[in-house]
Amino acid sequence: MADITRILESARRGEPGAMDTLLPLIYAELREMARQKLAEFPNERTLQPTALVHEAYLRLVGQSGWENRGHFFSSAARAMWQILVEKARAKKALKRGGAQEPLGLDDLDLDQLDVDLGAAGSGDSSTDLLVLDDALDALGRDTRPAQVTLLRFVAGLTVDEIAAALEISVSSVERDWRFARAFLYQHIEGSSP
Repeated sequence: MADITRILESARRGEPGAMDTLLPLIYAELREMARQKLAEFPNERTLQPTALVHEAYLRLVGQSGWENRGHFFSSAARAMWQILVEKARAKKALKRGGAQEPLGLDDLDLDQLDVDLGAAGSGDSSTDLLVLDDALDALGRDTRPAQVTLLRFVAGLTVDEIAAALEISVSSVERDWRFARAFLYQHIEGSSP
């Protein structure tokens, strides 16, 4: 972990080769994050974990302002999430005009959000993903509860791991997670017919 933090500091200072040194150290963690997330969206078979990691990493290479390991993994989770949302939007665009039913609260169990979104909802994981993305927009992408949600849902981190990554207390993570789930639940309920 100290190596990653040191390399991130080198990247922030603009030292050449820092990002090239980083990839081998974090690749396995990023690939596992991608594998877990793609497993939750069984209808999204067009993207493999390796491809998701590489695409996310390419988006991260141009950045260098990470404060710590947690900030980097939060950025990686956000990049993966954006890629999944873009793929879902593209898939939905292909289906435009189809009879898609709105997603209701009974379809999406926010208590299981970090575990089983792909199996819940409309049966179309692309639709589920877009509904959640809209709710995350309403929550505010740069708020700490949104960061906790991305780290919990996309990165699959535990409460303790999130606390360490964001350098906050476990009780703060738990409070942010409760707030985020309640907010997302209300937002989805409010947008359901």
